[in-house]
Amino acid sequence: TLSEYKDQYFSEQLNDVMQNESSVDKFVMDRGMLIQVTDPGLQIPLPKMNPLNYRAHFYAPKKFFGGRFIDTFWFNVLLVWSMTLLLYVALYFEWLKNIIKLLGKLGGDED
Repeated sequence: TLSEYKDQYFSEQLNDVMQNESSVDKFVMDRGMLIQVTDPGLQIPLPKMNPLNYRAHFYAPKKFFGGRFIDTFWFNVLLVWSMTLLLYVALYFEWLKNIIKLLGKLGGDED
């Protein structure tokens, strides 16, 4: 039944963190704006003026990037795969070795 699943999988501590119920205030005033403190996982982040700024609060369900909102899960998947591709290309073209050689030449350590 539903109550058995809740007893087995529900975490009171995780629920407190997700809903921020320990906070005394529900809203705070910051830089002239009213900010909701409770239930951070339900808030959509405010987009910044820079379209490449992807920063959002913890547990944000969406991120604003490139002028549009992207689901956090898919944003993270794309970020991991793009970093994997970049590191693969760096290994293939031996960029690390070339950077170390360049830094050695700049430091005056000639071979």
